[in-house]
Amino acid sequence: MSDKFDYLTTESDKNILQNLVKMGEHLKALKLKVIELEAEYKQAVKEHDYYASSVLPMEMFNAGVSEIKLMSGGVMTYERKFYCQPNKNADDRRVQVEWLRANGGEHLIKESAKVDSSQMDKLKATGIPYAEVDDLNTNSLKAFFKDKIGAGTGVAQLQIQDIPESFHFQEVGFVNIEV
Repeated sequence: MSDKFDYLTTESDKNILQNLVKMGEHLKALKLKVIELEAEYKQAVKEHDYYASSVLPMEMFNAGVSEIKLMSGGVMTYERKFYCQPNKNADDRRVQVEWLRANGGEHLIKESAKVDSSQMDKLKATGIPYAEVDDLNTNSLKAFFKDKIGAGTGVAQLQIQDIPESFHFQEVGFVNIEV
């Protein structure tokens, strides 16, 4: 049995193992450096995003400035971004559809009927029980809201606060910088 491990006792084998241990330690140090730099990167991104989406947009908005050319080169631009993520549960969808119909958005409602599969044979007959389904295209909805608040045409017909909360429509200011 000792014959199996005799190859590890030569001076050459010991040097190879010592070299592998050194290389392993170097790899470990590199891995730790990567982990440390990734953490620094994530923190820098977090700070950048906060400053670009909270601090600076508010200052530029309050000053009425949408673009600034920097003395050191580059351009800083205030952008309006809009998000819309409507709730899809039946109660909220009913409120959304009623609100859209009352506010000129009926063209956004995609009506359909959902029939239980056990009723398929009766589909051709009248009086079949069904459930109405009103679908909304989120991108079309967002464009509709942007137009209604005046972000597209410049003529505001309503305020963001007038839009039901279940639509989750919001405007976020963001400052983009070209370096």
